[in-house]
Amino acid sequence: MDFDALFKEMELGECDHFEAKLAREGLGKSFLETICAFSNEPRMGGGYIFLGIQEKDEVFAIRGVNDPERVQNEAASLCRSSFNIPIRPKI
Repeated sequence: MDFDALFKEMELGECDHFEAKLAREGLGKSFLETICAFSNEPRMGGGYIFLGIQEKDEVFAIRGVNDPERVQNEAASLCRSSFNIPIRPKI
C-alpha cells in the first residue's frame, strides 16, 4: 500500500495499527512505546508509524521532519538496541 492510501485510511480512523508522531527534531519515548505495542500484538502483524504528522482532535496535518535521514537512522538504532530482541522496522 502506498503512502497516500495509508494516510487516507488513517484519516478515516478505521484502523488501530496507525500512529502519528510529530518527530520534527527526533524520536522520543512515545516512539519506543508504539514500536513495543505493535511488536507485542500477535494478530496485528505490526503497524505503521507516520513521522512528521501532527494529530489534533483526530485531524492530521503533514508537518515534515527536519532531518529525515537522521530520524531514520535513529529509528533503526533505537529498534536494534532498546529491546531484548532487536526489532528491524521497514523504513
